[in-house]
Amino acid sequence: MIEIITKVETLFEAAILASNKADAKPFLSEIRSLEVSLNLTPYLRIVFNEFLAYAENASGQVKEKEHWKAAAEQSLYKLTSGLR
Repeated sequence: MIEIITKVETLFEAAILASNKADAKPFLSEIRSLEVSLNLTPYLRIVFNEFLAYAENASGQVKEKEHWKAAAEQSLYKLTSGLR
């Protein structure tokens, strides 16, 4: 489980650093594919989708990037806390 979370965090950082949304898309798609491996409860599935939406908003060159990144990080924290 820890390996999957670490991979999600790494992919999230790559998506954030991508120069545009198109470059970020493969990283976000891979995060989405990892959802099944996490075996989430219904609540954590909602948190995961919230995280992914915020990560998509923060990826590439966007206005208020730090706001969206912070929101994604907060959702990721809720997700990882719920998996412990």
